[in-house]
Amino acid sequence: IMASALLITSGIVFLPLRAGATLFLGFAGFASIAIPVFPVSGIVPAPFGPYFFGLLACTGTVAIKLRNDRLKDSNFILTLKSREAQEELLALNRRLETLSNVDPLTALLNRRGFHSELRRAVSAAGRYDERGVLIYVGLDGFKPINDVYGQAAGDEVLRRVAGTLRDRVRTTDTVGRMGGDEFCILLPRTSWKDGLARAEDLDRTLNNIYVGWRDRMIAVRASLGLHAY
Repeated sequence: IMASALLITSGIVFLPLRAGATLFLGFAGFASIAIPVFPVSGIVPAPFGPYFFGLLACTGTVAIKLRNDRLKDSNFILTLKSREAQEELLALNRRLETLSNVDPLTALLNRRGFHSELRRAVSAAGRYDERGVLIYVGLDGFKPINDVYGQAAGDEVLRRVAGTLRDRVRTTDTVGRMGGDEFCILLPRTSWKDGLARAEDLDRTLNNIYVGWRDRMIAVRASLGLHAY
């Protein structure tokens, strides 16, 4: 009985060691049966000894199994949380990458983002023997707008111009703000003739824009240039 109790206690002490605990308690169950059958020092245990200690050993083994299952479930939950954290981090990195390429005022690509798209377009054009056109847009007399009406009025003009450029191009074209009052439009897979027609349309549209600002109408004036690649 003392030996069985010692083995069971050892199994409980070594609970963190899953295999070791199971082995100890299994051996304890064997000992609880073997000791009554083979008495030590002539001491014969009570008849209920084998059943009591066998039940205790089996109960301990089941407890270890349940503990192991809970640990597995905990590890699974931790794994899921780790994956979710990784996915959130990747999404945050993608968002930061996107924000680093976008002009916050006009929501167009900034210089960095536009140059990245331009490099891809030129590389694709060289690979597949395609042609394209780059249109440069500069606003005329933009500084006086800021000086007379204030920077907020100038920002409204820039947003209006950006929206007009975005609405007047194809979904496959790319519009970017290079900084200040300068914009660029990338027209991939476009001939010089089609690019020139698009530039003429933009020239007419931009130079007929009037932006309302505090009961005043601000006229937009722009100049355009083309470059084929």
